[in-house]
Amino acid sequence: MSAVLASSMTLLLAAAPALAPAEPVAALPLLPRPPVLEEFLGAAPQGMAALMARVDDFRQSEPSEGQPASGRTAAYLGRDAGHLYVVFVVSDPEPAAIRARFTRRDGIFEDDRVGVWLDTFADQRHALGFLVNPRNVQGDFAYTDPDVYDVSFDALWDSRTVLTPDGYAAWLSIPFRSLRFPPGAEQRWRVLLERTVARRPEYGYWPALSSSVGGRTRQFGRLEAFAEAAGGASAQVAPFASFRSARGPGAAGSAADVGFDAKAVLRGNVVVDATVNPDFSQVESDEPQVLANQRFEVLFPEKRPFFLENAPMFRTLTDGERVQLFFTRRIVEPGAGGRLTGQLGPWTVAGLGADDRHGEARATDAVAVVRRSLPARADVGLFASVRDAGPTRNAVAAAEARLTLGPSWWAAALLAASRTRDDARPDAGGTAFQAELHRDGAHLSARTRLAAIGPGFRDDLGFVPRTDVRVGDQTLRWLWRPGAAVVFHGPHLTLERVLDHAGRGLDATAAFGYEARLAGANDLFLERREQGETFRGVHLRAGTTTVRWTSATLPRLSGTGALTLGTAVNHDPAAGTPPAVGRTWEATLGLTVRPADALKLDQTLLLTRLDAPGGGARVLEDRVWRSTLSAQLTHALSLRVILDHRRLRTDPRRSALVPDRRSTADLLLAYEIRPATALYVGYGRAAAGDATDAPARQLFVKASYLFRR
Repeated sequence: MSAVLASSMTLLLAAAPALAPAEPVAALPLLPRPPVLEEFLGAAPQGMAALMARVDDFRQSEPSEGQPASGRTAAYLGRDAGHLYVVFVVSDPEPAAIRARFTRRDGIFEDDRVGVWLDTFADQRHALGFLVNPRNVQGDFAYTDPDVYDVSFDALWDSRTVLTPDGYAAWLSIPFRSLRFPPGAEQRWRVLLERTVARRPEYGYWPALSSSVGGRTRQFGRLEAFAEAAGGASAQVAPFASFRSARGPGAAGSAADVGFDAKAVLRGNVVVDATVNPDFSQVESDEPQVLANQRFEVLFPEKRPFFLENAPMFRTLTDGERVQLFFTRRIVEPGAGGRLTGQLGPWTVAGLGADDRHGEARATDAVAVVRRSLPARADVGLFASVRDAGPTRNAVAAAEARLTLGPSWWAAALLAASRTRDDARPDAGGTAFQAELHRDGAHLSARTRLAAIGPGFRDDLGFVPRTDVRVGDQTLRWLWRPGAAVVFHGPHLTLERVLDHAGRGLDATAAFGYEARLAGANDLFLERREQGETFRGVHLRAGTTTVRWTSATLPRLSGTGALTLGTAVNHDPAAGTPPAVGRTWEATLGLTVRPADALKLDQTLLLTRLDAPGGGARVLEDRVWRSTLSAQLTHALSLRVILDHRRLRTDPRRSALVPDRRSTADLLLAYEIRPATALYVGYGRAAAGDATDAPARQLFVKASYLFRR
């Protein structure tokens, strides 16, 4: 393993990093009154349009990096004492082909759109994005380098749009009180302006983004310093009431609940959140996944709003599939919770506490993160978590660091220790370590990673699927970027070796593939993967070939398909039967049909089959089908219907899995006036319980209203 990593490092160091582009600056004039959209629609600027700063040098990041945007794009910036104003006027050589769907909030990321990204702390690490499509559907998010998006972020801001004969125009008004920024008379923010053409797809930005520079926020432009930013302290509370009637395992009966979510903003950038008796009706639905024949626990992403907001602040700098120190779905059914997040100069602080009423062993949970930013985009931090569940108490502490080593390079490391007390082990502990080196470049991208997770390491609030392992892996990716018809194409290589702490070899993986992105949002991926693994004391070899195609060229039809053929290990053999390798095939099909701009039909089909060795009888066959119909009736009113069907067939002589067949239906009628002011009426799964259990069914009604001061 050391020889492989050493040769990979030699290749990495041979690639010289590109120089970062010069930092552009944008003016932010003080306006005597708010601008109106009509002032920007004539041949010459009128009213406030003549006073605002104009930016028009938008450059593509894809498909032809560095080239001017294909259509004229002009953005106007200004401010008053309480708002930031950004107005876009764009043209399109094919205005009839503009994609502008009528969707729920945050459903615009397959549409044409314009917007602004703001780094209000100028730390070149975090940003807030405010985007709008030509139908005036808003989308906002919090962003953390490198490439972490939090679309659960919802702010109160205003927008207007209008279609024009040659394109469209958009007016954005962002209140300073909806933002977080440092206290002080003078503000120094950083900014990125975006214009996306979905059908190509073409991503245009000011200032230009370079794929030779790792991270986006370090490439933002600078806004001229200004003083009139009336944000200050604010408070909001969103009481809610809900009623539900449920049937099913452990959930029969009816109940009415009341509770509230509250938020207070201190000094403009420290936020205290609280929730009492939170309602977790399944407003959002988990995406279907294959659960059969999985060697390790399957991760279901978080969907609950209280845990989603500011979630990146609780992630460590090396979160990944090996060690994720805090996984919020471990807190299943909290009765109350509190959270503090914010930035104090170079310090970032995040803390969360909650009780968990799920199951017989009630638990009290707490998580804290303290991180400090250093010069040259370096960060150091501390992490701690405690879960106290009666006779069991688990505590984890960690130290971490991340260094930026030039425009294209960065490295991060994490060292964690755990201590557990329970009836079986009154005082047990262990350690975990992970370090990684990344290169993000226009042509060569790479990752070298080492991890060591001790046999005694335990994290009851985290996601650590495997312990007693030492892992080394290397990924290399080379891309040619001709632009235009072929955006990029090139090979990739992955090598991985897994040992236990006694030095015994467990697993080894080698994968080689080729990928390409073509104009019109068409992606092709090919890969051959060879793997050896030790499972239940038996060493087995398997190999698969995968081909995957994704396309969004057609305005009314998009989709993805994947086919995997080869051999795989039976991870759930029948009792008394050793694990064995059999022939396998897996197929995935996803189609999205849009009969109208306000109507969307999603079809997902997952098929997995494993046969006995030598091409014999079927060991298992798992079929998962989901059909989702989404209708946006008005800007506020939407309807969603989900039909799920799963059928698992197994051979009891070869598989320990229990055959299963179920069909479910989920319906949600949502009236969302603004974030946290909404009425939901739904029928579907009860929220409590493990995602793999046979779910209870519930009819629920929930109403909430946001009061803001």
